[in-house]
Amino acid sequence: MGQTKNTKDKIQIHIVSSVKGGCGKTAFSLFKALDVALKLRNEDLKKRRSEVLWVDADFKGTASRTLFYGKDETEFEALHGERTIEKLEEDYLGLFDESPLPTQNSLCYGEVYVPYTINDYLCEEIRGLEKMIVHGYVYCEQKTGGGPTGATAAVKGCINGMVDFVFSSGTMADKRVFNYGSGLPTIEIGRFTYLMSAMLQRLCEKGKTKTSAAGDKDDGKANYKHIVIDMPPGDDAYSSALLRTIREFTQKRKSEIEIHLYVLTTSDRGHMDAMLESVRDTCERLRKYKHKEKIHIVLSEIRTGEFNPISSYQERIDECRSEIKKLLLGENVEIDILLCRFQEEYYKFCREIDRKEFAYNIQEVNV
Repeated sequence: MGQTKNTKDKIQIHIVSSVKGGCGKTAFSLFKALDVALKLRNEDLKKRRSEVLWVDADFKGTASRTLFYGKDETEFEALHGERTIEKLEEDYLGLFDESPLPTQNSLCYGEVYVPYTINDYLCEEIRGLEKMIVHGYVYCEQKTGGGPTGATAAVKGCINGMVDFVFSSGTMADKRVFNYGSGLPTIEIGRFTYLMSAMLQRLCEKGKTKTSAAGDKDDGKANYKHIVIDMPPGDDAYSSALLRTIREFTQKRKSEIEIHLYVLTTSDRGHMDAMLESVRDTCERLRKYKHKEKIHIVLSEIRTGEFNPISSYQERIDECRSEIKKLLLGENVEIDILLCRFQEEYYKFCREIDRKEFAYNIQEVNV
């Protein structure tokens, strides 16, 4: 019999969810992927293969491919033609050391354009997962110092890990496939569940997923330690099926995988109430699962200072903690609260044509 893995050795699946739209879900899922990539990167500065995968599962509403990557090869060249990782390596030979870089928090990708999306996989137009995996990097300015020697904080350039991307299609025709119950052509739920389960299995099998389609010069194989999934907002048939699939898949491999569920809210009363109801519902559903699941309430500050002071939301947060304790007695659920700030830079990143830089901050909240 295999031994149970330590938490550090388990594959971490991060599910980013919100009942209502407009909470900054896609932004936070990206930030979370970058955050864990940076931590892995700092553990081994010479590591060149991605250990983080960001999956856009918002099949009906996403604009992430257009925003980050470009909707087609022409737009990709216009956005990234001079900023691919290969061209950066030519200019900065010490790219994988701690040598200074000219900008912060900027996405760049491999030179080969990847045309396929998760929609193509679910419609069974492609079979190999490597056809839709985009190999990406983020380079940033990182504050360092303040260690055992008491050194003062300094700013150094570094690679913010390596993140692979799986995008959803941005075209209306591809989105309509997921208009469940509308009378339009749909992917049958059973088939959808089977395909997503097969995808998760392949992604979690170490060393089995090639990323050569993304222009990885090493033609290496991924060994994903973190898979971040940007879920559709709401609770329709596909999102419910996907959540159920992830949990059932994890139940079978609970010694190898750990789930983190991030439920987002703004300070809006409608968002707050929807978040609390979602957490209560999640606790009820988790009664049937034996694995441990961590729930993170994310205070998504999309307006400057909207959660300031945090103490003003203590009553709502305490209500949520009390409800979880009452429902599950703390047996298989942990909960914490995160504050995610992403203001002016990311706002500009989403709107300015050159789309170069953005910033974010994720911190634990104690109330």
